[in-house]
Amino acid sequence: MSVKKLKECDRLSLALSDMKLPTRLVLLALTVMLVLVMLLVLSSIGAVDKARSRASFMTGYYAFRTGLQHIPIIHFKTMYLPSRFTLLPELLKRQGYATHVVGKSVAMLFARRAVEIIDNHNPKKPLFLYLPLQAVHSPIENGATPEYAGNNWPLRGGKFSLWEGGTRVPGFVYSRTLLKKTGYTSNELIHAVDWFPTILHLAGKSAGDHVDGLNLWRTLSEGEPSPRTEFVYNIDEVDQNAAIRMGDYKLIVGEPGRFNDWYPLPQNGTPLPEEYPLWKLGRFQKLFPEYQLYNVKDDPTEKNDLAEEHPELVQTMLQRLKRYQRLVVPSQNPGVSAASLPHNFGGVWSPGWC
Repeated sequence: MSVKKLKECDRLSLALSDMKLPTRLVLLALTVMLVLVMLLVLSSIGAVDKARSRASFMTGYYAFRTGLQHIPIIHFKTMYLPSRFTLLPELLKRQGYATHVVGKSVAMLFARRAVEIIDNHNPKKPLFLYLPLQAVHSPIENGATPEYAGNNWPLRGGKFSLWEGGTRVPGFVYSRTLLKKTGYTSNELIHAVDWFPTILHLAGKSAGDHVDGLNLWRTLSEGEPSPRTEFVYNIDEVDQNAAIRMGDYKLIVGEPGRFNDWYPLPQNGTPLPEEYPLWKLGRFQKLFPEYQLYNVKDDPTEKNDLAEEHPELVQTMLQRLKRYQRLVVPSQNPGVSAASLPHNFGGVWSPGWC
């Protein structure tokens, strides 16, 4: 069986329009199968940018356990996913899968490459295709970025924040034969780390109990309640902020991030009105209380801070968060390295520091 992932909604139809019908159907079936991968079935995911999300998806561990919890991997910084982690494709190879990654820039080129892989693949061998498309990267990935015309309304905040607008991602799962329950909406909790053991389960292998992720296949395929009752959005010891969800409640510690308001939908394609300059979009931090508590089931737009009403719950969640903080790996936050600059490699970027 093959399970595919589409991490970013993209104008895939443009690349599909000139393909033969069987190829289009196969590609759509394969990529659509896990458009949840960045996470969740309409629930909070806890991964605030692309590096954190991918690290969680590929390893089954929270990003703060990999050292990638602070900033994305940038081409001119000496950052990496430590080699001590065994990645999902490595384990799938051991199960007999052919594995490919196609992405994440130049969306049309990569869409065609994905089709080529599928067309040329031996159907007798299972296939895992990781296809993170890029065309709408800044506007929508991991929560939309308001300054790049992205919008998370009515949720609060945006990318690079701990608010629901920066972490909650809708998605869907597709299969012709594997889903016992179809055509329904689920509000169960799913985090990026859960895809690692879930996909391995489909491939006939257990992820073990050392990872942070849980096998949620019965939740997805049969509509059963999720065994996940809590997750960590992130713990960033550099920015000195963190967030955890337990049941219906979410605790934010410290400054939530870069975008902190509710941003109206643009009207008729027009830009935001003049009363929304960049500083109102969150360029400059506001002052927030040390702890904020929200019931994100009843108040998904995070307008009613309940911290003062429920101090005991705040302390309970803080103690739980401290248990996770003991597992934090120091953030990778290196300076700029000139070794990767294009003039060293014939005009293209390269990880020349390796």
